[in-house]
Amino acid sequence: MFFQKIINRVSVLISWFYGFTILRIYDFIYIPNISFPGDPFFQHPSNKGVIRGVLSVLVYFSLIIILNYIVKLKVKEDSKKFIYKNVIAFFVGLFLFFIIGSLFIPYNETSGP
Repeated sequence: MFFQKIINRVSVLISWFYGFTILRIYDFIYIPNISFPGDPFFQHPSNKGVIRGVLSVLVYFSLIIILNYIVKLKVKEDSKKFIYKNVIAFFVGLFLFFIIGSLFIPYNETSGP
């Protein structure tokens, strides 16, 4: 039971962190010199960003599925609850990125239009 709680919390943290960083992984964001410092704008992802994004999605889903099977949830409702928690944590991380994420994006000269 203790192990199950730890795995559940770890998976929720992974989902939250992935939601928080997904736009940066896909390279959807740049920080131009003209705007306020750290104000994110969207851009079309580069080819490298798309490849990184697709690979990160595959790794994320496989990691969550593996964690789900490690815990060996016996009831379907528990599996659904596990998935719902991770989906909610992902969207909370994505929402927090829009609020405070620009503080965590380092600016460099190559980012920009």
